Amino acid sequence: MPIALWRKTIAEAQWLLLGCATVVFGFCWMFVWLQSLFEMGRFAQLLEVFRPEFERFSPIPFEHMLTYTGRISVAYDHPIVFLTIAIWAIARGSDAVSGQLGRGTLEMVLGQPIRRVQVVLTHTMVSVVGAALIALAAWGGTWCGVQTVSIEKKPSTWSLPGLSFEIRNPFVDSEPRWVPMSDEVDAKHFVPAAVNLFSAGVFLAGVAALMSSWDRYRWRTIGIVSGFLLVQMILKVVAVSADDLHWLVYLTFMGAYEPLQWVSISVYEPQQLWSFVLTGEEGQWIGVGPVGCNFALLLMGAASFVGAGVIFCRRDLPAPI
Repeated sequence: MPIALWRKTIAEAQWLLLGCATVVFGFCWMFVWLQSLFEMGRFAQLLEVFRPEFERFSPIPFEHMLTYTGRISVAYDHPIVFLTIAIWAIARGSDAVSGQLGRGTLEMVLGQPIRRVQVVLTHTMVSVVGAALIALAAWGGTWCGVQTVSIEKKPSTWSLPGLSFEIRNPFVDSEPRWVPMSDEVDAKHFVPAAVNLFSAGVFLAGVAALMSSWDRYRWRTIGIVSGFLLVQMILKVVAVSADDLHWLVYLTFMGAYEPLQWVSISVYEPQQLWSFVLTGEEGQWIGVGPVGCNFALLLMGAASFVGAGVIFCRRDLPAPI
């Protein structure tokens, strides 16, 4: 494959990649620091008030959210992290064909001894590698936060029945102490969340490339894919809100994006972490496992990239205006 084509594609993507990776790295690092500011006991009392609503909408156990690992894992389901990799995927996927047509550069590229499939393949590789680097940056930010942040451990107290005050435990140090976050959290538990983030990025990039392969205007491609993503997110919210409409989760790829659940499984059921399906104690089927969800996202993303290549290789390009 021509080196010049690789250089051109990488040059067009490098600054967006650097910006997206920097955002998720800094945010995940900062998110760990933010969790260290909330004392676990008070956080538990606050969350207890919303326990019924939490158990209804959250895919993880209530007790898991009362741990630092559970609270930090929320970063991977945060709109900033998800939308950042969505921006990368949609921007790069939409540029595969319609973006270059709109700029008027595709004719010059195809005027060289380059096949059309090489153009799509180059964009595909850059999009996939970029999604992997952004997911790695997210995990790297979490790891740096775990290694550098400390949490305050306050002395334990005893509550007396019928009284409104507490007394200090005389058998422990009366002064608060600081301990490293790494004593409470193992960064390896967030690897499944980063892998799930990467898989979602590949899927969105594939869908954007598929829409770009037949379109002429990049703005229209971005609008279609953004609308598709918005509808998928709405379907996910409706599916988890109403039991009668839970079947809608099978109509959205967001049902396969569950980083909080995969972190919880990594902590409590590591034997099922790399399984296609989740099973109960008696072997009954519970749901699709982490590997199954990631495989589905990657497979749909790969099929979309292949479809984009087929459409682009067979279509007639419009005359430049």
